[in-house]
Amino acid sequence: MNYLLAALAASSLFLSVPHVAKAEQGPSVTAAKTVGDPKMAVGPNVLTSGSMATITYSDPSRAGQTILVTIDNGMRRTPEVQTVEIVLNENGVGTANWLVPAWDGAKFNADGVAEVFRPIL
Repeated sequence: MNYLLAALAASSLFLSVPHVAKAEQGPSVTAAKTVGDPKMAVGPNVLTSGSMATITYSDPSRAGQTILVTIDNGMRRTPEVQTVEIVLNENGVGTANWLVPAWDGAKFNADGVAEVFRPIL
């Protein structure tokens, strides 16, 4: 019986330590992860062939650098790829315009950000 009580007490102590440590570290880890995360936006949400799309990229840690955005039509049999360079200002923000081709859709990719897809009419 003493063995069972000792095992139960030890397991309770063991289980409570990670929980306390996790609670103390949770907010600081989350805050560190969201500060300065790169972001990319493409507008408008639905593109029109022959019009201009605006690509905005921001990453304060890369201020003054040039970002390469790769744009493809998403077609496996007839892939087409274009690239656009965005120069980031002293705040790490930059914008470029892209002439929308006659594709069905466009997938935008750049370092550190999730792919952005836009349909094309």
